[in-house]
Amino acid sequence: LANVARIANALERPDEAFNVVFFSKMLFPPAIVSLLRKLTDDKELLKVSLLGGSKEKAQAAAKTLRQAIPGILVDTIGNLEEEELSERLAAADLAVSPVPLHLLGKSGTIAAFFSHNLPVAAPCIREESEGFFLPALNRAVFSEYSPAAFDQARMAARELDINVISSEAISQRFAEDLEKLVLHPAH
Repeated sequence: LANVARIANALERPDEAFNVVFFSKMLFPPAIVSLLRKLTDDKELLKVSLLGGSKEKAQAAAKTLRQAIPGILVDTIGNLEEEELSERLAAADLAVSPVPLHLLGKSGTIAAFFSHNLPVAAPCIREESEGFFLPALNRAVFSEYSPAAFDQARMAARELDINVISSEAISQRFAEDLEKLVLHPAH
């Protein structure tokens, strides 16, 4: 009954719901299900928005998610135009990714989240290493949910200089790293 009341409240007051977004990769391994359960327990109103992919893909993902967490409120959106996608990301409270933590720096989806100053929950860990070459980016990510971890990541995401993840900045960093290797090769 608590879930029914939560869903009814979220439907009546969608702007007051804590909005979690998935974009593109809609996979729900145990680590993500566990994280979403903790969020469901912690937040009065929780809504999961599935962005990107076909409507059918989003609906299939929603079905999987509802089976794993009965009563969870899921908004199956699917593909959007760039402007509307940007608006949805900007309105979200948290982004969740099934990309393994050590591979986050290679993900264009994570770059899209960061460009909207969204904190990222990345609970899938395969290797004990950070996903980014800059500490500021790593601070905007957490793998285990707690209110404190979320608050820290949210503050870090708000303070991100998103220029560091631009194509130009990444190319410049790559060129500098390459130059260091050429001028000072490891023995």
